[in-house]
Amino acid sequence: MTSSSLSPARRGFLIDAALVAVVLVSGGLLLQPGVFSVDESHYLLAASAMAERGSFQIENGFEALHAPQLLFFYTVVPDRVVELGTVWTVPPFHALLAAPFVWLE
Repeated sequence: MTSSSLSPARRGFLIDAALVAVVLVSGGLLLQPGVFSVDESHYLLAASAMAERGSFQIENGFEALHAPQLLFFYTVVPDRVVELGTVWTVPPFHALLAAPFVWLE
């Protein structure tokens, strides 16, 4: 059976199937675990803190080093950073719902 004997619909289906296979294999080989955006990283930090310690405090080394580089957006309350350390300041409902799933991981 040659390619010229295939109907156009059948040929299109085979091309589409080959393209999907290439995309899936490429995606599997190039996949890097992690977050897609900065917002997702803050929500993940919050969920991890809640799952691991049941607290709002994020342990990223700031308490030991007091390095300002470890204070990034949405993880500090600027006027209380010495008292609180790094805490997540995103809405708490996501962390409360996501913590059991992070804990299971």
